[in-house]
Amino acid sequence: MKKIGRFTLGLALIFILTACGPKVVTWQEEAKQADGSMLLLTRTIRMGGGSEIGQSAPVAAESIQFTHPKTGKIIVWNSINDPYLLADPLLIQLEGDRVFVLLTPRSCGSWLRYGKPSPAFVLQVQQEGGVKHEDTGHLPEKYRYMNLIFHPKNELRLERIQQHKGLINWSEVDGINRSHLDGDNLKLLNVDYSYNFENCER
Repeated sequence: MKKIGRFTLGLALIFILTACGPKVVTWQEEAKQADGSMLLLTRTIRMGGGSEIGQSAPVAAESIQFTHPKTGKIIVWNSINDPYLLADPLLIQLEGDRVFVLLTPRSCGSWLRYGKPSPAFVLQVQQEGGVKHEDTGHLPEKYRYMNLIFHPKNELRLERIQQHKGLINWSEVDGINRSHLDGDNLKLLNVDYSYNFENCER
């Protein structure tokens, strides 16, 4: 009887830990490249960490994976593992063996810790397995448009993502972004370098 009780308690504990664990969502989407081709991405977000009452947990980690169309290599981009440097990817573009990923800091605090970039973007360049930060002016103008579902943790966007059982094609990616961005955030669609954080310490 004691063994059965312990077993039942153990199952209950596993269920509670699973239910309270971080939410992980994975999907595939197309990212339109500057030459008109489509890059098939597998995206994963893990939500967790502190959040205010009534609000969903923030994105704690994010990854983007794809097969390079020319080399056949598996390329993986991972978000920075630092809660003080949270940033959301806007676009991913290929140029030869280089991978450009443009991000925008998620908060005033992150923007400050990135050194108050103006315009308010962070450019990561991945090449031969290494990642470095470069001046946003190094991103060719032809690449400057949003081609990733932006801030997918947003409840409405997440709901639309989960409605797709398979691939989210480029027109749907673009439609999701256009339907959920307004005001000054519309500048993000065309990666307008006049976009900046409001009400942040300069």
